[in-house]
Amino acid sequence: ELPSWAAWQITPEQAVATGTVKEKFTEDPKVTTGTASNKDYKDAGFIIGQLVPPEDMFTSPQAVEETFLMSNTVPQKPAFNKYVWKAIERLIREWAKEGNTLYLAAGPVLADAPFGTFGSNKVSIPARYYKVVLDVKGERAIGFIIRNNIASGQPKSFALSVDEVEKITGLDFFQLLDDEMEQRVESSRDFTKWNF
Repeated sequence: ELPSWAAWQITPEQAVATGTVKEKFTEDPKVTTGTASNKDYKDAGFIIGQLVPPEDMFTSPQAVEETFLMSNTVPQKPAFNKYVWKAIERLIREWAKEGNTLYLAAGPVLADAPFGTFGSNKVSIPARYYKVVLDVKGERAIGFIIRNNIASGQPKSFALSVDEVEKITGLDFFQLLDDEMEQRVESSRDFTKWNF
């Protein structure tokens, strides 16, 4: 099973918290239909990427541990993970440090299927990944879609409106917002509201 999304929040307190990470990926016992295993990734040319980064969870040791469950992981090209995905994660934590709680969702663009696979568990290889970020208090939202083979580029170059991400992924984010606010923040392409 490949996760289609993960959703979480980052408070300003979480964004400034520090900690250590013991990198130990394990299968999720709650996923009864099976997940990838560490063995699948051996010599596959991909690393185990995390949708929810452990650095966002340092206020809870249990949550940090849970970011290493295979149900929170996806295959990513090493350079993509190291230079593009991580840069966007760091940027979002910087935004959270500005003082407002941020709500996020991230995952593979499943609309691109069918995918190639690797390993004995036939782990799917998504071509693109997305992230969406909502700042309710600041009345702003932003999205990103990045190809898995991209190894460089500034986060701003991948920015889209949340509406655009919804159209590409077929998912409806932040539907619990008041309709007027949802329409306004999700359609916005005013990236000057974000401190790049």
